[in-house]
Amino acid sequence: MNTIYKKQNEKYMLMLQYSAKRHYNRAEWYAKCSWFICIAGLLVKIPCIASYLGVWAVVIPMTISIFILPFFAEKTKECTQIGAATRQLIDYKLFGFSCPIYFNNYTEEQLKEYAATEKNTHSQDYIRQINHCGTDKEHGVKDWYIIDENVQQEQAVRECQRQNKLFDNMLTKSLIIFVILLFVVAAIVFVILYGNDTVNDAILSLSFITPLITKASGTIRSYLELWRFNVKWKDTFCKTNISCEERQACIDERRRIVFIVPHRLHSFCSRKLHSIVDDSTNK
Repeated sequence: MNTIYKKQNEKYMLMLQYSAKRHYNRAEWYAKCSWFICIAGLLVKIPCIASYLGVWAVVIPMTISIFILPFFAEKTKECTQIGAATRQLIDYKLFGFSCPIYFNNYTEEQLKEYAATEKNTHSQDYIRQINHCGTDKEHGVKDWYIIDENVQQEQAVRECQRQNKLFDNMLTKSLIIFVILLFVVAAIVFVILYGNDTVNDAILSLSFITPLITKASGTIRSYLELWRFNVKWKDTFCKTNISCEERQACIDERRRIVFIVPHRLHSFCSRKLHSIVDDSTNK
């Protein structure tokens, strides 16, 4: 018998899961806004807009790069860190680990306050979310881990950690393919817009695409960090003699990487994960 099966659906755990989901969704919103602003900044290249704005056609993209993008990047990171800390707290409570004073620089009391605020601010959505699970049409936070009530605690913990790793691998592969396609499309659009420019015009054009370059370089850095981590992740989980606590430390480190996943892709992968785990359980 294990305590995870029932405990994950207690009110406190569901409130924390809802808070984590809200913060990750908010991080995604900030990331989307920054991409939208970068793309909108390219509009100043359109001749009629550029001639109307004059020198501001150069100032606007630079302002976006220096002031606006760092703000959105910081908000994205903040929401991601709160979401990661909340998920860490959930796992430590569910798995019966000794809780540290700080979860990713946040105390349990702080995370509890964040969760209560999300619950009270979005009460109707909260009720819907805690009454739906990952296989439902309306993706919710109930039954987060797919666990047999009768397995022993350590086996249940390892299965939860395996699901975390499997889900993360699915998200990573799907998102990298999506981003590669996005960059290919962006490169084609860039060639169409700037392909006929002279050398001087091309240098000037760099000022128009500076926000996009800044955003893209930050995204690439996150992917490189994730790739380096996945090598470590694979080595750690291949070891049979490693403790559950050591495996969990690896999961916690991964969650702190600012790697934004679109909500629809997250929901799709969640349903796919439930299907894979259910199939393996029924065999």
